[in-house]
Amino acid sequence: MRKLAFDPLKDVEGMSLVSSVPLVLVVHPSLPVRNVRDLAALSKKSKTGLNAGSNGNGTTSHLSLEMFKRMTGANVTHIPYKGSGPAVTALLSGEYEFSFPTALAAMPHIKAGKLRGLAVTTAKKASALPDLPTMASFYLGFDTDNWYGMFVPAHVKRRCCPAERGDSQGAEVGRRSRVHR
Repeated sequence: MRKLAFDPLKDVEGMSLVSSVPLVLVVHPSLPVRNVRDLAALSKKSKTGLNAGSNGNGTTSHLSLEMFKRMTGANVTHIPYKGSGPAVTALLSGEYEFSFPTALAAMPHIKAGKLRGLAVTTAKKASALPDLPTMASFYLGFDTDNWYGMFVPAHVKRRCCPAERGDSQGAEVGRRSRVHR
């Protein structure tokens, strides 16, 4: 692994939360499940379990899958793809049974009936998918999303950093970045 010229844990700080996108637990429509608990139960009934795809190892999609496995005890084999496009295409073609893509990647296929949405991964319901429950309504504490923030060098004068002025977005991106330290 290449060495960086700076320490990302010490040398930068959160300036602003730019956006946040929920992930959606989706299944291939051939799967006989209608909710999250049914999916977990089906995986446990099968000797070989179910296959689940992700955008790749270490992505939010993959980590959401691992959280699902841990919280439910589901019997699942992870299949990493090289990005969201290949992962969603493979799910649409039936190469595997379920995934956690972003809402943006899943919505057109949910609306067309090509995928079945079971739940959103954020703590609150997603306004773009109001009919879907949250994962937390099934498994308390399940809360993941893709978030994008703006960071600045840590030596920037404090008065220009929103987090230091009490700005809620700057404080939120600072909180989210510290979670992983």
